[in-house]
Amino acid sequence: MLGKLAFKEAKRSLSSYGVFFFSLTLAIAIFYAFSSVYPQMLALLDETLVEKNLASLSVLESAMKVAGFFVALMFIFLVGYASTFFFKGKKRQIALFLMLGMERKEVAGIQILQSLLVSVLSFVSGIAIGIGLSQLLALLTSFTFAGDVSLYRFYFGTEGFLATLVFFLALFVLVSLFTLLSIGRTPLMELSQSSKKGEDKGAGSHKKTTILFLVIAIVLYVVGCALMVIGFMETCFCVFIIGSISGFLFFYSFSSLLNNKVKRSKGYYKGLNPFVYKEFFSRLHSASLTLAFISLTIILTFVLMGLGFGIQLGYKGEDNWSGFSYIGLYMGGSFLLTSLAILGLRQVSATTESKDRYLFLAKLGASRSEITGAALRESALYYLAPLLFAFIPSLCASIGASLEGRKYMGADLSGGIFLALGIILAVYLLYYFFIALKVRKIVNARKVR
Repeated sequence: MLGKLAFKEAKRSLSSYGVFFFSLTLAIAIFYAFSSVYPQMLALLDETLVEKNLASLSVLESAMKVAGFFVALMFIFLVGYASTFFFKGKKRQIALFLMLGMERKEVAGIQILQSLLVSVLSFVSGIAIGIGLSQLLALLTSFTFAGDVSLYRFYFGTEGFLATLVFFLALFVLVSLFTLLSIGRTPLMELSQSSKKGEDKGAGSHKKTTILFLVIAIVLYVVGCALMVIGFMETCFCVFIIGSISGFLFFYSFSSLLNNKVKRSKGYYKGLNPFVYKEFFSRLHSASLTLAFISLTIILTFVLMGLGFGIQLGYKGEDNWSGFSYIGLYMGGSFLLTSLAILGLRQVSATTESKDRYLFLAKLGASRSEITGAALRESALYYLAPLLFAFIPSLCASIGASLEGRKYMGADLSGGIFLALGIILAVYLLYYFFIALKVRKIVNARKVR
């Protein structure tokens, strides 16, 4: 009975499952490819090349273990965020089931079965994509260690598959626990009125405290940038802690202060600007931790990809650095895709929750083009916020990386750094256009016209 109902509701809610399916598929694909990298290299290289590159492979193995831990954390955060977004979209349906007399454990069972169906499809799709991605990595492995692609052959990583299966099961258990706890603890009134619950406006913040937070954020920001230039390699962990605190305090405080400043500007009351700025600063305030995390991820992506490309283009040696280049590019790409997925989820979720506000604007006489334009401007501001925050630290990191490159490798990494910057901006822009289309579709839904 529950199985049939779960399958029926899953077919009915395909669009709601899209974000969850995409997030889990991305996590599975990249995790499989990442888990297969080292075993794949050992399988492709002959004994002569293994002995020749033993030092590089040893360093790479150690780096892979540390990197794998951080990649897993990134994807746990991503899937957890996707689960939260999915639960928000299902609140009214859950409330309807409860009002029809179903017990909470039965409703939770239906939601878990639906998640299982989507999760299995995500796992199959993710493994298929991951196998394709791993073949690209095999080509890169062959070129890195042999100078050509003669070593390449199709490879299926059994160890990587088993590791991914364990990772998938762990994610599904976490999602199921989240579903059980959310349905069990959320009051029926909150479930039935989910769309009316606005985001945190930060109205209770005191001005003096907010200014103090902003001053602390700016001081930490400057200190972190200086440390990256002075001692890039030695201060990485310290800079990460400083950046986390600085990013959170900055977005939390700056949103309130800038909101008051913008209200006094001449163009504030032009068109739908009051709505756009109010929504933007509200989301900036409520998503302070998420935006700080994304900003740090962008900086980390820039550093890893800049070093990876820089070593590939500017370093001619044959020691441990070639292995770092290989893993740096891969991790940088993984972090970039994950951060953009989280940012996109946040924006789509916020736009979906604001559908009633867009409907209200339409009732007040705003045209569809004006409402769509307002939503797209708000999305653009939201996407620019973490990128602008990360811009100066990324420049400082590039300076520090270039100095370290000359010191330890005698190589000029500037070419790779500029290449990484171009790729990151291009991917960021493409992903924004993809989310903008999704936002436009939500705003132009029949309910908002």
